[in-house]
Amino acid sequence: MLDAYLRKGARLPTEASDGRRVIEDAITSTLFSPLKFMTPRDAGQILSWLTGSQRDMAANVHSLQLWPRFAADDKSANEYTIEPDLVLDGTVDDQPFRWIIEVKWDAVLLRHQIEDQIRICTKGLKGWRHISLIKSAELAAFDSPTTIIQWNQALAILQDVLRSNAADGASLVWCRDAIGFLEKLGVGSFKGFGLLNLAPVALEEMDLSVWRGLPVDHLIEVTPVSFSLR
Repeated sequence: MLDAYLRKGARLPTEASDGRRVIEDAITSTLFSPLKFMTPRDAGQILSWLTGSQRDMAANVHSLQLWPRFAADDKSANEYTIEPDLVLDGTVDDQPFRWIIEVKWDAVLLRHQIEDQIRICTKGLKGWRHISLIKSAELAAFDSPTTIIQWNQALAILQDVLRSNAADGASLVWCRDAIGFLEKLGVGSFKGFGLLNLAPVALEEMDLSVWRGLPVDHLIEVTPVSFSLR
């Protein structure tokens, strides 16, 4: 799918389907389905870039599920099932580990989604990480135990990986294609005002002496208006 969008001019679907944006699922599948066909090390390397804190650890991915369904519990916002976008199982430093990823493009990330997914999908697990790739989120979501990454941040992370030569093999190919894909979607990374080369502006003191003693109506055009309250 990455090749179709990057090299053949394919376009992502944008129509709504049953209240969901089809483009969101297409983006999820396009970016993460390739991890199914990588070695555990290459797929784990990609996840370690996104989580940041695991970059110095040996991460390996052994299975990937797209939109798996878990039975809801009595605390869930949904009545029957919950459905995170991605669940990946593997190891970090030889210890069992699970990554849960929620992908949002047009929709807003909600705190109850995060809490439901973490509570249900990590039951009985010691090692796990929840990651949210988003454009926007409700304020309460930032106080939940998820790693929130906006799409411009994800792009900046991958660009830094490419510049630092931290990628190799299949993860390097994926990194290059993912950068091109996100840029084609219109995602941009902001590096700060220091890179804009703004020209310095000279500030001059205003001589206010000429205005002293003048009534305000000489400085500001005032139109008298009469009104009454009844």
